[in-house]
Amino acid sequence: MDSPQELASAMAADAVQIAQEYFDVTLDFQVESIEVVDTILGELHAELVKNPEMEDVDELACCFGAYMGECIRQAHPGASWPAAMPEEGLGYLMVSWLGWESPTFSWCHERITEGDDH
Repeated sequence: MDSPQELASAMAADAVQIAQEYFDVTLDFQVESIEVVDTILGELHAELVKNPEMEDVDELACCFGAYMGECIRQAHPGASWPAAMPEEGLGYLMVSWLGWESPTFSWCHERITEGDDH
């Protein structure tokens, strides 16, 4: 099995590709690009509202959550993904830095499913 770092890197790369192909947006792993991801997640929420049977919500949340985590990790020396996958599963994977753990995966999932109200 891939390490959480390898998995997050691969999923973040998928987010970059999805953003380019479907939203015509270039993501560059700068912390400022998280605002762009928020806009994309808002568009995905609007699509989910129109089409409640939309597939791939979990996968999209994981990809964009990994992207956000990689932005944090690359911007903050010492930030890292855990050494092992959480027993609870991928949705509980969090990047850690400065004593904080950021639940980017679950945040993205809530942003897609609940919109701005989460």
